[in-house]
Amino acid sequence: MAAIVLHSAVHETLGQEIVDGVHAPRSVLTLDGLQTRFGVSRTVMREVMRALEAQRLIESRRRVGIIVRPAAEWKVYDPQVVAWHLKGVRANDMTRSLLQLRIAIEPTAALLVAQNPDVTVRRHIYELALELRRAAIASEVDHYRRTDLQFHLNILRHSGNPLFGGLDEITVVAVTLRQAPLTRSEGINVPMLDLHVEAGEAIHRGDHWSAYELVTHLMEEFKDVVNLNAT
Repeated sequence: MAAIVLHSAVHETLGQEIVDGVHAPRSVLTLDGLQTRFGVSRTVMREVMRALEAQRLIESRRRVGIIVRPAAEWKVYDPQVVAWHLKGVRANDMTRSLLQLRIAIEPTAALLVAQNPDVTVRRHIYELALELRRAAIASEVDHYRRTDLQFHLNILRHSGNPLFGGLDEITVVAVTLRQAPLTRSEGINVPMLDLHVEAGEAIHRGDHWSAYELVTHLMEEFKDVVNLNAT
């Protein structure tokens, strides 16, 4: 158990440092140096290197050492890499990129899920939107956030497009770490709540074009709430 905890802590620290640019692209690290720095066994350090290599943040070369890869070579869809971005010095850049991705994909996913022949699936998405609004009005913040996440995940997962559904882990990270606030300074953000309900209702009744337009509007409203220009 101790080795697992050490592995996780070292992996988290090094991954965050690489994403934040603490270690410049093409810079060389050594296993001995890292082992000394973190005070861990060689076995733990090698396991961390394998994990970072799998995420394409580093590469190991014999007689050279451990080379930090440039950002263009990273596994950008890896949820942990995304999380490091969102917690790091370039959080706004990643938030903007995630919004651009969601604006490109979620409206089409909503269009497709509105065409899903399973009315139970469509009704559940509408019920999630209604529950989201209820939780917001009741100031049930944790429940609101969980319901918001499930609303967006269900649209992706039931779109019928497995590639959209495969973005669920990134969506979890994006919605959880950079979630739209429940309230603005003047109170509950009613327009966003209404857009969720209207989009859910359009999906429920199978009105795919309305679902597309409403989720597009929802993504644009979210962009304004987090105060980023994602276009």
